[in-house]
Amino acid sequence: MAATYLRHGRGRSRNAEFAEQFGRCPLSRAIPVVAAEAGVSRKLARAALEHTHDGEWHHVGKYACECQYYDPAEAIAALEDAAIRAALERELMVAEMQDKILDAIGARELRAAGASVKWHRELVKTTAGEWDYQIAGIAIDASYPRFSGTTRDVLEASRRAVALGFSAIVSLPQLRRYYRRDATGWQAA
Repeated sequence: MAATYLRHGRGRSRNAEFAEQFGRCPLSRAIPVVAAEAGVSRKLARAALEHTHDGEWHHVGKYACECQYYDPAEAIAALEDAAIRAALERELMVAEMQDKILDAIGARELRAAGASVKWHRELVKTTAGEWDYQIAGIAIDASYPRFSGTTRDVLEASRRAVALGFSAIVSLPQLRRYYRRDATGWQAA
């Protein structure tokens, strides 16, 4: 039998109702509030809400599914801080640039064919002497049984990634292992 909160006319748990009385709400309702109050885009409002999220969740809906609850007032306060706002805007700009790069190599088509295309990060020592993950290239995994594209598509995408200055880590069922392609050529990874 499914757990439900609909028997008494509610659609959420009592704790979710208490949270909403204190101004917290699901992301879909919090984004428009933050965007309107702070005068920012919906993308920046979402980034601020995720930045200030404290992990609160409640059961909602017919089957008592877990739903994250956010505090719009906290996100609005964070956007008023110039340093936090600048950092969130910078993160959004970097994410948009990364999406454009993936589009340039044909990642959308590869994903539609069933391949996994992700940014490959490696642990490197920064100039400050600390360890951090930085983008090292693009990982293309076409070894899934559901991949319906061709080997040529994958190799062409890796060639485009190298032309843009990135290394490409490729996995194909025919290769049975990972290979890295960079400006110098192919190497076993």
